[in-house]
Amino acid sequence: MVLSQPQDVKHLSYTLLLKICFITHVQLWGKCGINDYVNLVAKQFEILGHEIVCHFIKKDCRELSDLPNADLYSVQFAPYAYANNGMPKTILNLLAKELWNKKVHLNFHEIWVGAYPRANWKEKGIGWLQKNLILGFINKCKPIWITSSNSASIDRLNFAGIPVIFLY
Repeated sequence: MVLSQPQDVKHLSYTLLLKICFITHVQLWGKCGINDYVNLVAKQFEILGHEIVCHFIKKDCRELSDLPNADLYSVQFAPYAYANNGMPKTILNLLAKELWNKKVHLNFHEIWVGAYPRANWKEKGIGWLQKNLILGFINKCKPIWITSSNSASIDRLNFAGIPVIFLY
């Protein structure tokens, strides 16, 4: 199943009751925009009758071995949320392995750094590494739907050949 337009999700949400697992970094309600976003969206899906599970991943990755069963996994992604240096290689590799052959929604809150005109060599180098990690993750877990609310992220992903839907 490939979801290409926002109305596809609306139709899906009214025709099936799903168990949706939101995957994000450490639980920080009220202190992190990503967690607050997940909380708001999860409440709306619960109103529609869907079952919601939030799964929090710490930087040591232990939680990746016990992902709950779900119909859809919604990964909320920002590179620095999963690794202080912005290089979540271990988490992305383990997560891709756990999500292989499952229905995955990937939502980018942030993307790789260094893709702007005044970026210095260090930012460009980190960005190149982040980009390769992210594209590798996408190729391994094969999400059915990729979104972002950040137009710069959408442009970068589209330029890399990844179709992304603007969310909002």
